Amino acid sequence: MYKDRVDFVVVYIDEIHALDGWSFEQNKFKIKTHRAIEDRLSAAEILQSLDDFSLPLAVDTMKNEANLNYGGLPERMCVVLDGEVKYIGGIGPYDFNIEEMITYLEKIVKSPQ
Repeated sequence: MYKDRVDFVVVYIDEIHALDGWSFEQNKFKIKTHRAIEDRLSAAEILQSLDDFSLPLAVDTMKNEANLNYGGLPERMCVVLDGEVKYIGGIGPYDFNIEEMITYLEKIVKSPQ
C-alpha cells in the first residue's frame, strides 16, 4: 500500500523474554540475555528466518541506542522522516494505535515530496 513512498524496517532490540530473565515456560524460542553483539545477531537471525517475516531487519547496538532513543522496549512503531522523528506510537503491544499510524502514513504519502 505504501511501498513506493515508505520504507519499513524492524529494529531488533533487547530480548524481552530472555530465558535467564523474565521468561515464560511456553516461550517458543529459548533465547538468553544478549551478552555480546553475536548473541543479538543470532537471535535476530531466528526472527528473520520465520516464514511470515519479510521486512528488512536492523539490529540495535549493545549500547541499546535504538531502544533508548525511540523507547522501543518491548515494541513501538515510529515514523522517521529525513532523520527526524515525526510520529511515535504507544508502547506495544497494548498501546498500539494502528488507525493513527495509518492516518499519519496517508498524510505523508499524500503530501508533496
